[in-house]
Amino acid sequence: MRDRLEAVRDKAIQSGVQFMDVRLFNSHSSRIIIQDKKADKIAQNITYGAGIRVLVKGAWGFASTNIISKQTLFESLENAIKMAILSKKKIDSPGIITKLDPTEDIHVYKVKRDPRRVPVKEKLDLVTKLANRLNREWGGNFTITSHQVKFRTTYFKRRPGEP
Repeated sequence: MRDRLEAVRDKAIQSGVQFMDVRLFNSHSSRIIIQDKKADKIAQNITYGAGIRVLVKGAWGFASTNIISKQTLFESLENAIKMAILSKKKIDSPGIITKLDPTEDIHVYKVKRDPRRVPVKEKLDLVTKLANRLNREWGGNFTITSHQVKFRTTYFKRRPGEP
């Protein structure tokens, strides 16, 4: 991932943008819906994407993609630049940025058990138990119980702004 981020940053510098940031992410999610005490819907998804934001001659542009190859990221960078150039005609006051020193940081959130590694059957059993307990303890007849878990990783790189 780092090589893609740095390639987009370098291309943005070559293109002469005042500012650029790119965010690549992958997201894992699972969702279980119990309806009338039976599994109604079970879904697991993995999504990938990127968003690129640029400042060109005082105007902002943005483009996104769900394909994160270098070529597609370069195309998205070009689209963001084109959007900024087109929007320049419509802005009343130019966008500004504050010069920041480059930083690098990694945040890792520790969990007792990675939800991506929990088998679907086990998740279904847990949600079913929760639905039964809610009905018992709250004296209701819940017809739909839903559970969703998302796990997201984001990679971020920016081109620092000029003073």
